[in-house]
Amino acid sequence: MEHTFAGHITELRKHFTSYCEKELEQDNITIGLLDPIIYIAKHEGCTQKQLAESLLMDNGYVTRTLKKLESLQMIRRINNNDDKRIINLFLTDSGKKAFEKSRMLFKKWDKEVFSGISSEEREQIMNLMQKIKQNRRK
Repeated sequence: MEHTFAGHITELRKHFTSYCEKELEQDNITIGLLDPIIYIAKHEGCTQKQLAESLLMDNGYVTRTLKKLESLQMIRRINNNDDKRIINLFLTDSGKKAFEKSRMLFKKWDKEVFSGISSEEREQIMNLMQKIKQNRRK
């Protein structure tokens, strides 16, 4: 059977998900919480709507995810001073630690999957992946 790019991506995603779950389970962080933590870390003060749009999540899923992150004391919601209808999202110290752990985890996984691959080949792969992501947006 011919291998497809989608098949390779799916296989890598499964490996990455399993890898992350093992590393994060002691912190009560699931893979589903990781993307929102990363987004909020990179966009301090974002709104729930911005988070949902960026991560392609429906409002119900985002609401449940934010409640979970709040119960884990990883985020805090603060009313916007200019418009009280808007709530801005911020990471707590625990959330920031989870973000830093995810960064280290990503780097560690990259190191494992790129072992035996030269820096030139890695750069090529990363450039090609960027082009593929741009094609997906068209």
